Amino acid sequence: MAEALLRSGFSVFLYDYQGYGCSQGSPSIKGVVDDAVSAYDYLVNVEHIPSSQIVAYGESLGCGVTAELSKVRSVRAIVLQSGFPSLTWAAHDRLWFTWLYPQVWFPDLDCISAVRSNDHAPLLIVHGTEDAAFPVAYAKLLYDKASDRKKLVIIDGLRHNLDWPDLPHLQTALSDFRRSL
Repeated sequence: MAEALLRSGFSVFLYDYQGYGCSQGSPSIKGVVDDAVSAYDYLVNVEHIPSSQIVAYGESLGCGVTAELSKVRSVRAIVLQSGFPSLTWAAHDRLWFTWLYPQVWFPDLDCISAVRSNDHAPLLIVHGTEDAAFPVAYAKLLYDKASDRKKLVIIDGLRHNLDWPDLPHLQTALSDFRRSL
C-alpha cells in the first residue's frame, strides 16, 4: 500500500496503533483515534506539514480511525480502503446477537457521519469485489451517504488486503485522485 502511495506521488507517514507493532499499551477505540490525532499533530506541529497537504488514508479498521480524525482535524483529502459504514453497523451485520445490546455499550467508529456533511474533504473510497471481511455493498452505501466531492473505485478481484497484482489498480486510482485535488 505504501508503495502504491509513493508511486502515485504521495509522501507516506506510517505509525502503529497502541498495542500493535512496536507500540506499547493496549488497543482501544479511543486509543487508536488518539493515536491518529497524535500522528497528525506531530506532522503539523513538529514536521511543519500544512494541513492542506495531509491526505488521511485508512484501510479496514483504519477507515473508521481516519473518519474520526477527519471530524477533529482538517485534512486535504480522505481515502477509505476496504472499509465499513460504521463499526456498529458492521458488528450488527456480522454478529446478529449485537442487536440484543444497547448501542451505547459499544464505542463506534462512524465513517458515514464523517462524510455526510458538506464540509468534508474530497473523498476516495476504494473497495474490492472479493473482500470477505467487508462486502463491497459497504463501499457503495458509504458513497451514497457521502456528500459531494467523492469518488468510488471498485477493483475487480481485490480482496480485503492488497496483494501485489492489485498494486497497479490501486496506484491508478490514487494517481487519478491526486490529480483531481
